[in-house]
Amino acid sequence: MRRHPRLGQVVLATVAVLSSGALRAQEGSAPVPAPATAPSPANPAQGPAPASASQPAVEGAMATVLAESSKARCWPTANSPTYEDTLAKDTVVRVGRAEGGFREVLLPIGPLGYVHRNFTGEMQDGQLPTKGKGVAFRYRPRSGEAPVTSMAEGTKLFVVGQKDDWWTVRLPGVSAWVPEADVQVFPQPPATMQKANAEFDKVQRGQVAAYLEGIKQAEAARQLADEKRKAVAVLQDQFTAELQKSPRDQQLDPIAAATDAMLTKVGDDAELQASLKELQKRIGAQKWVVEAMAVRDAEPVPSKDVAKLPPGQVADPLDRFQAVGFLRWEKGLAGPGNFVVEKGGQRLYFVSCNSGRYDLGLFLDCEVGIVGPSRRPTSNSLRVLDAERIEVLAPRP
Repeated sequence: MRRHPRLGQVVLATVAVLSSGALRAQEGSAPVPAPATAPSPANPAQGPAPASASQPAVEGAMATVLAESSKARCWPTANSPTYEDTLAKDTVVRVGRAEGGFREVLLPIGPLGYVHRNFTGEMQDGQLPTKGKGVAFRYRPRSGEAPVTSMAEGTKLFVVGQKDDWWTVRLPGVSAWVPEADVQVFPQPPATMQKANAEFDKVQRGQVAAYLEGIKQAEAARQLADEKRKAVAVLQDQFTAELQKSPRDQQLDPIAAATDAMLTKVGDDAELQASLKELQKRIGAQKWVVEAMAVRDAEPVPSKDVAKLPPGQVADPLDRFQAVGFLRWEKGLAGPGNFVVEKGGQRLYFVSCNSGRYDLGLFLDCEVGIVGPSRRPTSNSLRVLDAERIEVLAPRP
């Protein structure tokens, strides 16, 4: 009794679905053969073969895609799952046998599928070898379904990407299928079709090259980021080393300039930007300290326009200051506080520094002499002395 060829396919597909758990257990241990149907050539004397019959492939045959788009199927059945490959209209592909109203399509480096990372070796030149016997090639990254086929150990796969724990690969030699109505077959294709198919080959291989280039660029970006982090660490170490020196020997300007330049090079790296801005702030504060100490230690320069005193009278050296006393900070009742210079418990002036030359907080609780103009605001009982020059007469106790 002759068995209908379609019946065998249905039985095989049903067994494959029911035994998907067994296939997962076997993956990496023993190869599982893919379903196949023996070709049966048509007899020209009997007319066209039935739709369910398998027709032999014509060596070297090619086809152009007629449909606007045609999804590549895993098997020649109407209910077959599909690969992620979609053939656009006018794409030229090599074709094999016809079976059940579908045509075998031979993609240049195979259809797009998935292999779990646990069953592959080390990548070399964009190719991965399989590791273990019966490694599953799947049409989507999911282990709970029957694979398209199983591969022998050491099978070479072309890598085009990765998704979680899966490699996105192309497997040469694996068939894809499209409805015969979607393609027009040319048993003896002209040179123009062969050239178009060669371009299709370049497109698929270009996916592999693009993935490798992406890896290369990511590695270059990682190395560049590491170099920038090391450069920032060097600047921080240099600043720390300067702080160990005497203030008069500290060279902060070169580090400040290098920090400003590095800030323009780190791009949108938020972590490095924050580190450099903090370093800028610390350098600026230290420069104010160095400047204040330099002013404190500098020899006073006698004024040239001071009138000479009559003999026998000694000028008070503190007369060159508008105010002499201890710099304090008073909290405000409803608003911000104020700097105040006081002497003998008496508040003399509120103090400001509109020029920004001095950070008044560095002189808190020091005895200072202040030179600058004063004014009486309408809202305060004390005059405000705007510091143009500050000299530390005695450090804080």
